[in-house]
This record gives sequence, structure tokens and C-alpha cells, in this order.
Amino acid sequence: MVIGICDDNREDAIRIQQEVCKCLKLFGEEKTITMISEDGRKLLENCRTKMVNLIFLDLEMPECNGFELAEQIYDFNPAIKIIFLTMKIWYLILMNMHRCGL
Repeated sequence: MVIGICDDNREDAIRIQQEVCKCLKLFGEEKTITMISEDGRKLLENCRTKMVNLIFLDLEMPECNGFELAEQIYDFNPAIKIIFLTMKIWYLILMNMHRCGL
């Protein structure tokens, strides 16, 4: 399984990576590759060149927010699974997800 983690806060991304790997090991998934990207461009490049199965995606990043990035990723890989991460108020998130067709 290949997992992409995109968060502009590297410490948060590393914590996510550690917790996800712990959980996957509990379910018997031993061969997990995680790629950490601190910006959307790097994640987009990884998704285009590698077979990423799952993405943990921060919604609020400086150059490209998570919604915009998800739309770009779904354009070439509509089957990919994305879990959005944020500290935002939920109704704003749901409104934006609906607007983006997610």
C-alpha cells in the first residue's frame, strides 16, 4: 500500500505517518510506503509517478488548498481515496466539498 501525506507542518505529517503505520500493522499490512509532502506540488508529482492508494490531505496550505489539490488529483485518478485533515469549522468544509463535487 502506498500512502501520501500532505501537510505544510512537517511535524504533523510525521505524527500522521507514525499513527497510520501503527494502525495498518494491527491489520496485517506490513509493506506500507508513506510519502510525506509539505506542499501540494510535490504530492501531485508523487501521485502522477507512483501508484498512491490513499492520501491524508491538509485542507489549509499556503500555495494550494486541499480542495483544489483533490480536484487536480481526481482529474487523473478518480479512484484514489482522500482523507481530509483540518482544524476548520465543519460546515465550511462540507460546503466546499459539495462545491467541488467531492
